[in-house]
Amino acid sequence: AAAERAAAERRAAARRAAAGLAPEPAAGTPGTTCIRVRLPNGSSLTRRFAVHSMMRDLWSWLEDVEAAIEWTAEEGWTLAPPPSNAIDGGLYPTEETLAELDLINVTLSVIAA
Repeated sequence: AAAERAAAERRAAARRAAAGLAPEPAAGTPGTTCIRVRLPNGSSLTRRFAVHSMMRDLWSWLEDVEAAIEWTAEEGWTLAPPPSNAIDGGLYPTEETLAELDLINVTLSVIAA
């Protein structure tokens, strides 16, 4: 199981590189945010992004992860912002930066669109 997961992560990393997703910043790098995403199956994923990364970058990562580890998302999904965020409704793959959306060290949830 661990070998399969490692192989899936290598394939996902190759797809991210091909799609132009920047490598994950190292822990403690200034100007980064840590995003945790709760999945419909109860598990969660975590990744660091530069605060100037766009929401579409976060979506690209999630789509790669979805394909790599085959988590089961609801038919048509989006991300729910944390309750403390002023955004009304779901989050979509836009050109807005994570900083503009105030998504700094937060937990998001995958929900049905």
